[in-house]
Amino acid sequence: MCPICDTRKLVEPIGPLDSPILIFGWAPGRKEISKGIPWIGPAGAVLESELLRHGIQRSSYRLTNLWLHEPAEVGTKRNRNPLYEKELNWHFSELKKEFAGKKAILIMGAEPTDMLGLPNISSITGTHVSSPFIPSSVDVVMAMVNPAQALHDLLGETRFALDNFALALHERGI
Repeated sequence: MCPICDTRKLVEPIGPLDSPILIFGWAPGRKEISKGIPWIGPAGAVLESELLRHGIQRSSYRLTNLWLHEPAEVGTKRNRNPLYEKELNWHFSELKKEFAGKKAILIMGAEPTDMLGLPNISSITGTHVSSPFIPSSVDVVMAMVNPAQALHDLLGETRFALDNFALALHERGI
């Protein structure tokens, strides 16, 4: 259970703790929440199949989300939900722990890139990026659109980003 709201079941990261690769998005979807496993819905299937094209198996990377459960309601600009901010801070601190010891990180989606202080996702998809929140010891940090976009006729953009990520891994021997 979430230690802040104490009502929502967490969808914990999966994959080897010592994997040099971390891949993460924003929040688990309904299927992920019901099964307690991240990235098992349609977007996860796209991610997995596209990485398999490069011989990168799901069992070789760490996979998670910034939010480990469905996000709390944000509220409005005038009346922010304090629970949202408190939970977001906790989830973000948990994610930053996942960065330790990683050699490559793939950030998926507009929300996580925004949270990391990066430019608009459409301008950085498939490119190397840097964030003050990610340790400088990480060799490859790339961003891409959420793989769910491939379900809406944007497979090319998803494939482009994952091809670039796989190439960067190969070039650095990760």
